[in-house]
Amino acid sequence: MASVREFAPWINAMVVAGVMGTAITADLGARRIREEFDAMEVLGVDPVRTIILPRVIALTIMTGLMDVVALCFGVFGGLIAAWELNANPSAYFANFWNNATTTDMWCSVVKTSLFGLIIGIVCCYKGYRAEGGPIGVGRAVNQAVVIAFAGIWMFNFAFTTLMLGLNPDMQVYR
Repeated sequence: MASVREFAPWINAMVVAGVMGTAITADLGARRIREEFDAMEVLGVDPVRTIILPRVIALTIMTGLMDVVALCFGVFGGLIAAWELNANPSAYFANFWNNATTTDMWCSVVKTSLFGLIIGIVCCYKGYRAEGGPIGVGRAVNQAVVIAFAGIWMFNFAFTTLMLGLNPDMQVYR
C-alpha cells in the first residue's frame, strides 16, 4: 500500500521533474534568450498557446500514465518478494485487495497527474521568464527544479491528508 499511496507517485514526480522539467525549462529559456518568443509574437503567434500549453498538458497526462505503469510494477515486485519469502501468491493478492481500494488507485493516479501539472506550470514559467543569457537559463533550471520539488512535497502532504481525512476506512489495514 505504501507503493500505491506514496512511493509510485513521489518517485515518478521526482524523476519527471528532474528529467523533463529541466529539459523543458532549458529549452524554453534558450528560446527566450534567442528571442524566439518575441519573433513569434511579432508574427501574431501566441507562444503560450502553441508551445507552453501542450507541454503542460503532456506532462500532466504522462505522469498519470507513468503512475499506472509504476503501480503495476510495484504490485508485481511485491509478488516476487512474497514468492521469494515462500509466501503463497494467492495470500499476497488476497491481502493486497483486502487493503487496497478503488479510491487508493484513483487517488494515486490523480495525485501523480497533478504533480505533473505542478511540474509543467513551474518549469514552463521559469523557462519562459529566463533572462541573463546562458547563466540565467542555468539559474532558471535550478530554480524550477527546486520550486517543483517543494511544490510537490507540499501538495503531496495536503492531498494525502485530505484523502485520508475524507476516507477514514483507508487508514486501517485489515
